[in-house]
Amino acid sequence: MNKQRKFGLASGLLLSLSSPLLHASVSYTPVVSQNYMFALLQYTLFAFPIVALLLVLWSRWKHLRFKQRLQTYLYASAAMMLILFVIVSQQSETISVWSVVVMICHFIVVSLAYFLLKQHSNKVKNTLSGCW
Repeated sequence: MNKQRKFGLASGLLLSLSSPLLHASVSYTPVVSQNYMFALLQYTLFAFPIVALLLVLWSRWKHLRFKQRLQTYLYASAAMMLILFVIVSQQSETISVWSVVVMICHFIVVSLAYFLLKQHSNKVKNTLSGCW
């Protein structure tokens, strides 16, 4: 197939999919899309500590610069976690116990990463000062 024919088929397909007859039977309300966004925010709220814990565990075998960058990202994710918690609690009009537990777990992971970074940097300083 040449390029013009492919383009003609693709544009015809897009035009047929965007026809009003196709969308007449399906009506999406804004409430449904808001529910999807709310669910996405809740899943993101639960995903932050899991990803952070996996990254902290993986960083045990990485170098000091990686741990320093990870700590920066973990601080940013902690701020995002607070913002998401406020948004989710305002949308649901109640504070879920699970959301609070997940938020506390995330801050524990961030503080654990901080102490691991401090331990590694002290070990590097002691090694470098022992060489001189």
